[in-house]
Amino acid sequence: MEADQRALEHVLRWHLRFQQQFAADDVVKLLFQAVLGMDHLLADRAAFRWALEAEWAGLGRPLPQERLVEPVHPGRRMVRLNLRPAKAAHIPGLEIVPFLSQQPLLEGSRVELERTAQWSVQLARRERVPLSASRLEAVWATALRHGHPPGHSRAYQKEACPAYRLVHDVRHKEFVRMLTNAWG
Repeated sequence: MEADQRALEHVLRWHLRFQQQFAADDVVKLLFQAVLGMDHLLADRAAFRWALEAEWAGLGRPLPQERLVEPVHPGRRMVRLNLRPAKAAHIPGLEIVPFLSQQPLLEGSRVELERTAQWSVQLARRERVPLSASRLEAVWATALRHGHPPGHSRAYQKEACPAYRLVHDVRHKEFVRMLTNAWG
């Protein structure tokens, strides 16, 4: 097993353990993000920034189960930054919005995405993750055919009310500074 596969298996197990409603749609979305990041959203950076500013302004308090960051791809040091906990930690919107909107593109490949899809289905078939291999395969087939990930499952949307953005490199000095200031 390649290092990236081991890293992603660890991430899948983490999400499946801590997020009770995580389903095949959520796994495919997460792995799409692990390979392609949020390049599709950053294609129009002005629209990305406007949408993030509007969402940031309307954020409520964090949910009890929300963590500030969640792993996406430890090999690449990519995370999901949950917006409600970020705002509650006093990370300034005037800093996080430009940082997120100006990130470099990840530029993942279709070949890597297809390998990741096959590998994740194999994990389910070998029962290394508690998912239906046939359901996972069907979600991947649709996502690959359309060229974009599915939305989150209804159960996950209801439980987690996801409000996050990807940080392509958690080691970026500006992001580290914001987290350090937030954690005091």
